[in-house]
Amino acid sequence: MKKMGIPIVGALLGAGMVALLTGCGGGEDNLETAYLVDSAVKGVNYRCGDESGVTGADGSFEFKPGQSCTFSIGATQFVVDADKLSIGKKVTPFDIFSGDDEKAINLARMLQSLDSDGNTSNGIEITAATHAMIKNTIDFGSDFDTDFTAETNMTAISASTAIEHLAANVPMPTKYTPFERIAEMDASAILEYFAPLRGWLKEQNKGQQCGW
Repeated sequence: MKKMGIPIVGALLGAGMVALLTGCGGGEDNLETAYLVDSAVKGVNYRCGDESGVTGADGSFEFKPGQSCTFSIGATQFVVDADKLSIGKKVTPFDIFSGDDEKAINLARMLQSLDSDGNTSNGIEITAATHAMIKNTIDFGSDFDTDFTAETNMTAISASTAIEHLAANVPMPTKYTPFERIAEMDASAILEYFAPLRGWLKEQNKGQQCGW
């Protein structure tokens, strides 16, 4: 049996090292893909650790597991925490501002209001001109409307319009599902409107036995 030459042994060792490194994440640094959605949001800048780029037409962006991602539109930033990211995850405003519905809905209002063609049914696109326009941070709390108008010279769409669009495209917190919203509706205005008719019917039916 012939002995292996040194070049062959070296080649085998080299191949083994490549396989080992690939198996331990030495290839593409374990990059995974997730998606920024209200409907799909294109054109938002992002940085996830050392990775940076612009969200694709489907809202896609790349991240390394265990790292948070910072998104920006002009000077305004918003962050999704690492524990909200997973492979193929659709990141919504409710993930970004978990537990703070006011800020989540205001983010949705901003994204939808800034859509380049004003038609959110075909996705949302943030253009370079929009990035250049927003030179200061927009607060997503109580000052949102004032800040948004100051930066864009626009009036943001209403919260109810933003919620309606969100509900058609992303999973919503229970309080925004149709049955929960119906339960919260106030029927007092309807009762007040029909009060005269109710009074007249009571008079007409006085002394009569009603029923089957």
